[in-house]
Amino acid sequence: MDPADRHFRLFVAGVPRPHQRPELRAGRYRQRHDRPQDLAWRTTVRAAWLAGVGSLAWAGPVSLDLTFFGGRGDLTNKIKAVEDALGATGWRDGLAPLYRDDRQVVQLHAEQQPAGQRGPGVEIIAALLC
Repeated sequence: MDPADRHFRLFVAGVPRPHQRPELRAGRYRQRHDRPQDLAWRTTVRAAWLAGVGSLAWAGPVSLDLTFFGGRGDLTNKIKAVEDALGATGWRDGLAPLYRDDRQVVQLHAEQQPAGQRGPGVEIIAALLC
């Protein structure tokens, strides 16, 4: 794939996992620690993007279209897991597979479907908007 392109599509195989959010208890937020299988899913998405597309590190606004096939958990937390996997924040490798910060995502479409014949995973369509 040519990094000069402004539009990419990639299917990442694997069971989609939701991102754990901090929880509110007794008026205070308590951070949940990553479960190994959740971190493994985000790492899988990140590695597949880097292998299939490379590190783009787009600086402008980004559009994401995500289709999840199979997996449990609510859609918004699955979206967050993919957003985190594609950004530079929170990773020690210094790479930005798609963007530097998930605040750059200004357009988003997402849906869940049964795994079907393709099997579980997520189809990611990303576009640079400027």
